[in-house]
Amino acid sequence: MSQSKSRSLPTAVLLSAVLGGGALGVLSPRIALALEGPCKSTNFNFPAVKAACASPGGRKAAQGVMKKAVDAAKSAGKGYKCQDCHDKEFNVKSDAPKDEIKDLKSFM
Repeated sequence: MSQSKSRSLPTAVLLSAVLGGGALGVLSPRIALALEGPCKSTNFNFPAVKAACASPGGRKAAQGVMKKAVDAAKSAGKGYKCQDCHDKEFNVKSDAPKDEIKDLKSFM
């Protein structure tokens, strides 16, 4: 009976890894599709993001500009996250904290 138990643990771990990997494979294309193409926004708080949106890189380029600024802010001790200002579709929330936006400009 102990041999049966010892086989079921590795099987459960393997099954979890396969299912988790499968879920990641399903979700990753959705995230990638959300970043493809031009930006949907016409209202920009940051000139660098507006320029990135107008570039051939579109939304993906804009995300890169924002990620670089947020990473720089985090390095300076700020606790900013994308979700503070953006919804799941990367639209700016109407209740985005204005003080974070103003402060984040200094990291661009």
